[in-house]
Amino acid sequence: MRKEIIKIENETKIYFVNKDDIMSISVDSNLVGFFLENGDAIYKTASLQVALELLPEFVQINRNCAINVNKIKELSKKTRTIKLNNDTTYKVSARQMPKLRLI
Repeated sequence: MRKEIIKIENETKIYFVNKDDIMSISVDSNLVGFFLENGDAIYKTASLQVALELLPEFVQINRNCAINVNKIKELSKKTRTIKLNNDTTYKVSARQMPKLRLI
C-alpha cells in the first residue's frame, strides 16, 4: 500500500505526515490539532472544515472533533462513545451518530 503524505504548515514549521498516522483532529477556536498515532500533536491555525477537506477519510463526530474512520476500534451505541486503535475515547454527538452507523 502506498503512503499518502500531506503537508501541514503552521507558523514555525512545515510537517510532512502520512495520512494514515493521523488518528484525530480537534479544534479549539481557530487552532486545529492533528493527533498522531505516535502520540505527537501538530497545531495550526485553521478551521475544522479546512482540515476535513484535506482528509476525506475523516468523519466529524461532534462540534470540535473528527476521527480517522480507519482507526475505529469500537463504537458504543448506548454511551455514544468511540474508541480508536490507540484506546483514546471520544464522545459522539447525537446528530453525528447516524453517520457512524453507516461506516
